[in-house]
Amino acid sequence: MKKLVLVALTFFIIGCSNNENISEPNNLSSIDVYVAGQKEGNATYWKNNTEITLDNGGFSGSTADKIIVQNNNVYVFGRGDSTYLLWENGSVTNLNEEFQEPSYEVDYITDMIIDGNDVYFIGYLKSSTNPTTYDLVYWKNGIKTVILTNCIFRHQQSSIKIINDNVYVFSKNDNNQKGVFTNNSFNPIDSGHLAYGITTKENEIYTYGSIIGNSDITGFYKNVITGIETTNEQSIENLAFDVSDIYTVVYHNDNNAFSSRREILKNNESYYISPEGFESHIVDLKVKNGNVYTIVRELISANYGPNKLLINNNTELVLDENPSNFLNNIFIVEN
Repeated sequence: MKKLVLVALTFFIIGCSNNENISEPNNLSSIDVYVAGQKEGNATYWKNNTEITLDNGGFSGSTADKIIVQNNNVYVFGRGDSTYLLWENGSVTNLNEEFQEPSYEVDYITDMIIDGNDVYFIGYLKSSTNPTTYDLVYWKNGIKTVILTNCIFRHQQSSIKIINDNVYVFSKNDNNQKGVFTNNSFNPIDSGHLAYGITTKENEIYTYGSIIGNSDITGFYKNVITGIETTNEQSIENLAFDVSDIYTVVYHNDNNAFSSRREILKNNESYYISPEGFESHIVDLKVKNGNVYTIVRELISANYGPNKLLINNNTELVLDENPSNFLNNIFIVEN
């Protein structure tokens, strides 16, 4: 095993030999880049490559899964062992204890979003009297709203967005069907569609994923509010908007042969292709004012490999290969 090394490369440009479409940075000096992750088994985040180790809350291991900065407050959502944690400006809260009720305990908390001064979480509560069923709920500043009761099915990738005080939750209904709850009203994903998540564009919300045909798999993204759907030649694993530009994450097509390499398309033109020789996951993708921020995990073994933060396809941060090292989530702040 290689010695654990964190290499901070302050805008040191490393060219991508397999990509000819590299954008130049656009006024990055006024932007703060936050990255949430884990270093040597401890929840950590980086601000402009400066490493901040978080209090692990007394747990033997912890990880930071998501980071949001709002009104100069830094919110980090993660876990300590199997317990869900919130760090607000470094102060840690045990969410399992915070949200526990006399007859319910937290089973999963899957996402966090901040809207103004309001803090939202989405997750599942398990009944102590009927532990095989679950309630899908969200919490706003600690106050619970129930979306579904007595669920048999759970969706561990459930996520939440807030637009104009409307609450959008990507999850499953009690028939194990994926869809988007709009203020608790369920909108199912079309038959034959596999949805992987939701994202926003200004005051609109989109879901995206795959369409399973008789002999092939194509992709789609759909405006949940208007119902307008756009199809794509390839399955869409992630989706980001930047004004009029559309970025999609797809599998790279190596001369019409199956490949485990990923590719980012900008307006359906190749923007980034993961290196040859191993599988590469594009863990997170954010785009703001023409700048593209990407976390890439290069899988050397089944579960781990080097984690890299790329800005406009230039390597900015490297977290070395180790099963306890991960970069998970990006948040961008314009000053």
